[in-house]
Amino acid sequence: MRKLVREMSEDYTVLLDDITLDDIKSWRVSLLDHNINPKTMNAHMITLRSWFKYLKKEGYNTIDPTSIDL
Repeated sequence: MRKLVREMSEDYTVLLDDITLDDIKSWRVSLLDHNINPKTMNAHMITLRSWFKYLKKEGYNTIDPTSIDL
């Protein structure tokens, strides 16, 4: 999660409600560009899904966690 927020915050201030599926897809491409191991990438995506699931449960208006591809 820190990697995603760090990358996004280089461009603009990150608000939870503003993170989009396109942001996550861009981050995933960035990980691929850095030759991240596929198993590590899946672990990042699973963690991200869990985090968004938690945010939904807490009442945040975020993207649907199941829309995040592994």
